[in-house]
Amino acid sequence: MQDSFEQLREQIHQIRNYLSPLVLKLDNLDHQIVVGRRAFEAKTTELEKKISLNSLRMTEQEMKIDAHSEVLALMDERIKRIETLLNLQKAMEITRAAPVHEDKLSPELPPADWNL
Repeated sequence: MQDSFEQLREQIHQIRNYLSPLVLKLDNLDHQIVVGRRAFEAKTTELEKKISLNSLRMTEQEMKIDAHSEVLALMDERIKRIETLLNLQKAMEITRAAPVHEDKLSPELPPADWNL
């Protein structure tokens, strides 16, 4: 019986000797995974901050564009009204300056030898 216990103990000792390099490799891999995960999380956090900052900047730019668009629309409307008023004034001046009949261009009498 002691012999069988000794054999078992010896087999366990051999198994441990056989597995100890694997355990060390697994521990090293676990450490590398932890380090890699921390680096990944740090970079992910940094990227998320950059994305949120860029989103905020884009929102600000969109608000500025909207404000400028409104101002441009008001200016465009004003320009159209001014053009309309100027066109009306020109039309009224042309209407006033144009004679009704060609013979009424000037109030002067035609020269005496006109019908000769």
